Amino acid sequence: MSATKTPIRRHVVAGAIRLHYLDWGADGRPAVVFLHGGGLNAHTWDRVCMELSKDFHCYAVDLRGHGDSEWSSTLDYSLDAHAADLIAFLDGLQERAIVLVGHSLGGHAAIRYAGMQPHRLAGLVVVDTSPFESLHDPTSRLTRVRDFVLGATEFATYEDAVAYVQQHYPERDRAMIAAALTHALRQVGDGPWTWKRDQRHLDWSYFERAIADMETLQPLVARITCPALVVRGEFGMSAADAAAFGSRLPHGHTTVVVGAGHNVQSENPDGFVAALRPFLDDAHSHARQSR
Repeated sequence: MSATKTPIRRHVVAGAIRLHYLDWGADGRPAVVFLHGGGLNAHTWDRVCMELSKDFHCYAVDLRGHGDSEWSSTLDYSLDAHAADLIAFLDGLQERAIVLVGHSLGGHAAIRYAGMQPHRLAGLVVVDTSPFESLHDPTSRLTRVRDFVLGATEFATYEDAVAYVQQHYPERDRAMIAAALTHALRQVGDGPWTWKRDQRHLDWSYFERAIADMETLQPLVARITCPALVVRGEFGMSAADAAAFGSRLPHGHTTVVVGAGHNVQSENPDGFVAALRPFLDDAHSHARQSR
């Protein structure tokens, strides 16, 4: 099978909001739905989906308020809202068995869905996050994310935005940052550049609510009866946190992608695909045999 080189851009009204998504691959192939992390967008999965579309029908969704999806008129960016969007989106797909892949915030929505409707999934993959991870420590990665998000929101030039990201994440390749920002920034007329995502709700209290939302997922983990994989970046979530999460999943295990931090899928996409593909093959094979 040949890979899809470019996706089809689609929009769907899921519940009460319009979501944008990238449709990779042909109908009839096993389905995989990808959810990005907070502040990112569907294009964070481009290199992963380009490779996997040889064998799978991949869908990469922009969460509400991100990418080219609609902004919430009520500023509702709670986990409940993201989960409701996901339920409506998946209900609208004509797919019998889906593997759901979620990174960070997208992983939280995926856990909520899997805990509520595990029979609907062929498998669950959670990337570099855990509902049991402690983020209250001031040295946690959340502090780094919060400082970045609540920092500069407008840039005189595109290059200024690239420099700002590299200042906060010096380990990331500058060329990769510049390429990724083409889908994360918008220019205001002929003037400055700003983030494409909705920023109106972002303050210190938002992050406190996000931690509280994440902790509500803990009781759901034991209900996730489909095959599950926890993927961590070598320099992202700790091995102990990943193992603690994986051990609580009834049919879960963990793996690590070397040379990657929190954004595993963009920092080492080849390593991520190598870790993901065997799980996708096994999960879809098991789903076919169970029909």
